Amino acid sequence: MAENNTHINFKSIQRNNLYIKEIDSYSTRLNTGETKRSFEKNEVKKAIEQLGFNAELGYKASGQPYLVNHPDLFISISHSKGWIAVYISETPVGIDIESDNPRILMGTDYFVNDNESQFLGDLKSLHLIWGAKEAFYKWKEGQISDLKNEVTILKIEQNKQIHICYRNTIHLFECIQEEGVTVVLN
Repeated sequence: MAENNTHINFKSIQRNNLYIKEIDSYSTRLNTGETKRSFEKNEVKKAIEQLGFNAELGYKASGQPYLVNHPDLFISISHSKGWIAVYISETPVGIDIESDNPRILMGTDYFVNDNESQFLGDLKSLHLIWGAKEAFYKWKEGQISDLKNEVTILKIEQNKQIHICYRNTIHLFECIQEEGVTVVLN
């Protein structure tokens, strides 16, 4: 993926208060001594400000972030290998962004349940499953004890929707995969 020149078309995911961006000079910054955590934190702060909000964050006991100066709003944050995603809403939100990584195959025992075994071996589907479960977990503010078995992906419509079953209720999350990046959100 070419740095600074990648323009992913996230038009099929249209939301107010949604910010998705490739971090400028990510690889270079990793090699300058600046810590990954430090510059990702700064990029998230810039994203929140770009959306028009004060970027001071606090964290609930669950680890869920919140906007200190906007306690009536919900925020979800994700980052992955040079990409950040920030989503702010008046209702609970969850977002996940993942850069394609074949190592995901080694972790399937951690997040793929028996009902999802049809997706094993398909890297694109595995990234969508992982992203959907991460976004769902954030949406539920971490109140799921067994993400692998309590949350089941029933159907994946590439670059459209993921059908998620949780406690016998179906939830639809939006998804898109382009140029090696997967985004899932509610």
